[in-house]
Amino acid sequence: MASSPAEMEAILVKQIKEETGKDYKAWAKLLVKDGPEKYREQIKWLKEKGLKHGQASIMASIFKNEGELVYGDPEKLINEQYSGKSAAMRPLFDALTSKMNSTFTDSEMHVCKGYISYVAKQQYVTIHPAKEEIKIGLALRDYKIESKRLQNFTKGKNSADKITHYISIKSESDIDEDLMNILEKVKTPYS
Repeated sequence: MASSPAEMEAILVKQIKEETGKDYKAWAKLLVKDGPEKYREQIKWLKEKGLKHGQASIMASIFKNEGELVYGDPEKLINEQYSGKSAAMRPLFDALTSKMNSTFTDSEMHVCKGYISYVAKQQYVTIHPAKEEIKIGLALRDYKIESKRLQNFTKGKNSADKITHYISIKSESDIDEDLMNILEKVKTPYS
């Protein structure tokens, strides 16, 4: 199964300490003291100091997150996703993930910054919060699923390349047998 963002962050943070002798907090302090302000410039600067690209990227993200691990607290990330304009969707998200977690026991839920993903051997579903709906992104590969619920997915800032379609849900009644059957069909090639 693919590593979650939290697992990847932990691996990179450990590598940084092992390879440089400085932990992520020391690097964050160095960024405060001597580093540039903009994210991309920080990555470049950190690479000039000896970090690899992935390490520099995660350090710039940690710096942007006030020196704290970005993925260290999944519940905090979920709370951030379901705050503000999408706060009313939190009960629907909880109902959806409860149903998916009990139905797809061979999958893992990975919490990302702007969305949630479900992974079997690979990511097959993403869950995106919105003001009045939740969009369930589907990685359909080259096969078709017949459903009037499917819509083409427009790539956005926090979208995965595999996601080609989505289903919009607006109430708990949308979390029905039809939806679970569609999700099972999407998951099958990734199992």
